[in-house]
Amino acid sequence: MMGKLVVWIAEKPKVAAAFAEAMGFSGNKSHAEGAYVSADGNIKFTWAFGHLLRDFQPEEYSEQFKTWDLKTLPIVPEKWRKAVTNFEAAKSQFFKVKKLIEQADEIVLATDFDREGEVIGRELLVYCNYTKPVHRVNITAMDKASLQKTVNSTFDGATGMPLYYAGLARAQVDWLYGMNLTRMATILGKQQGMNAVLSAGRVQSAALNIIGVREEESANFVSKDHYRLKASFTAAETSFSGQWLVPGDLLNPEKLLLDIEPAKAREKILKGASGTVVRCSANNASEKPFLPYSLSEAQIECANKFGFSPDKTLSLLQDLYDKHHLVSYPRTSCRYLPTGELEDLQATLDSLKAMDPSISETIDGLDTSLRSDAWDDSKVGAHYGLKPTSHRGDLTQLTGDELKAYTLIRDSFIIQFMPPAEYRKVSLEIHFSEGSDIFMAKGSTLTNPGWLEYLRPAKDEDAGENEDSQEIPELPAGTDVIFDSLTILEQKTKPPRYYTDATLIAIMTNCSSLVKDIDMKRVLKNTCGIGTDATRAAIIKTLFDRNYVVKKGKQIRITELGKAVLTILPAAVKSVENTAYMEQQLEAIADRKLSLDSFRTEMVEKLREIFTGDLATINLDKVIPKCPDCGKNLRRIKKKDGDFFWGCTGYPECKKSFNDVKGKPELVKSEKKAPAKRKGPKK
Repeated sequence: MMGKLVVWIAEKPKVAAAFAEAMGFSGNKSHAEGAYVSADGNIKFTWAFGHLLRDFQPEEYSEQFKTWDLKTLPIVPEKWRKAVTNFEAAKSQFFKVKKLIEQADEIVLATDFDREGEVIGRELLVYCNYTKPVHRVNITAMDKASLQKTVNSTFDGATGMPLYYAGLARAQVDWLYGMNLTRMATILGKQQGMNAVLSAGRVQSAALNIIGVREEESANFVSKDHYRLKASFTAAETSFSGQWLVPGDLLNPEKLLLDIEPAKAREKILKGASGTVVRCSANNASEKPFLPYSLSEAQIECANKFGFSPDKTLSLLQDLYDKHHLVSYPRTSCRYLPTGELEDLQATLDSLKAMDPSISETIDGLDTSLRSDAWDDSKVGAHYGLKPTSHRGDLTQLTGDELKAYTLIRDSFIIQFMPPAEYRKVSLEIHFSEGSDIFMAKGSTLTNPGWLEYLRPAKDEDAGENEDSQEIPELPAGTDVIFDSLTILEQKTKPPRYYTDATLIAIMTNCSSLVKDIDMKRVLKNTCGIGTDATRAAIIKTLFDRNYVVKKGKQIRITELGKAVLTILPAAVKSVENTAYMEQQLEAIADRKLSLDSFRTEMVEKLREIFTGDLATINLDKVIPKCPDCGKNLRRIKKKDGDFFWGCTGYPECKKSFNDVKGKPELVKSEKKAPAKRKGPKK
């Protein structure tokens, strides 16, 4: 006899398949129902394809929005509406899921336990007017043992409602800003001769501005020559080096020595001189194993170490999670681990040895009684830091890049059971010329490598020589020091570095350094950045897809189109502070500290302010090049063969046209009479 029907909903087919295997009915897949069905028919495990529903487009709310017109902006729906996705396979699956929801006595949401996952599942229940009990699971890993634990660890679905509201708020504010700002930018751009849709949005525009500001800073940077003095000494039959502490009155406001003459004078004064140790500081220091990776930290490391884009790193980790079942949930912003995971520690270590015998000796030498800073339940949210699972997979089935990403995660876990690296640090203050010339010598000696013996971090190629790595003697105060030689190091100040994949992810994660307001800087330093760990890769990819930025080597550089878009957009839209503030508000909703309605009201007010006030501050004259003959704006026009040329908006009175060179017009003032028809310049 049939009991109550419990319908489980996963985010995608492969997750449903893995759960069905863990629950023992993977062989009973009903294509007609779009679900795996238990032997007694009481459990049906269905799946989505991500979002099965989509937001209404502006023109679906009202016919007046079919035409893009500044007068109709901003568009703010009175009641938010959704429709079934246009993607055929997903549309077909939606109706199967809908039927199962209508039949269900209980629903268990097995979508990702985060904002987006909660919306993917919960919006289906809302759309189908489901009112019966809802339970939830939190998937932390996709191996069979972990999923079996998950199946037996359901909890009240109401727990996820704050995440649902935060996800809904994120979707709605992104719609409001994306739809309205894209229309605004496109309309204004078209008025100035730009014949293309100019995408804009809450997060992507702020990210683009970060890149644009850095480009401008680098372009306007003026290098300065400055000098440092490095001296070589001998004391107690040991040679070492130190730095001259330049007197403050010789330094410029940036604390640089710009005049070489005082440096040259030191060489003459100190030649053959004897100095005295005035102060010796010696102490033991330790370097603990670094914390397990969050997604952003993994993306930064993979970019630095392997040259992977953020999007590629996410894709690799996602496959390691739901295809190979070798790592925990990848879209995590946490770097800590729950102590409950220690229950599977031995099984995990045994699997690591079985998969890679080359590390067996290392695994056997671990001290599993050690508890690094990573094990902290108070700092773990819905998801914990990336770690290997206990699943015994086959590393030969991984691609080369998958193996690199997996090894990164595995090794960061292994070192949690190794002792800290230990150092002896020594600092000497040495006086010459009766104290008028002071030098500092610093040294650090590795006395016990600890975890560094297994996993020594890659050296930063831009870090230069590290003088603190020298070994210097612990000389008591009063010890004589012989001056041997002096080297004047001529250096140039360097412009701000263009962003790379790694540094862009890093600045989006912690953008406090970009903010001038002290209070906001303090808040941002300990809270939200631009976007989230789960979305930053997609944001950066969008900038590339829109041709707003390009790669030059490792550098991310803004294009002329990107610059033009930034010129069109109001300051509030590009503001790091505003975007990070919105992210804070979304977190507040997820933490039950702010309501969806309050957030939505505030965001609509801010949006209206953009269109009533900020719009008037835009300087469009900087965007589009002018015709050298008549002074009117030029427009970039696409020819039938797909190439572009630039024509004057004064046509037909002015028939000038110019070749397109890398998105810019090749401006040459012609003395010849313009042709009767404008067909674009000849190649």
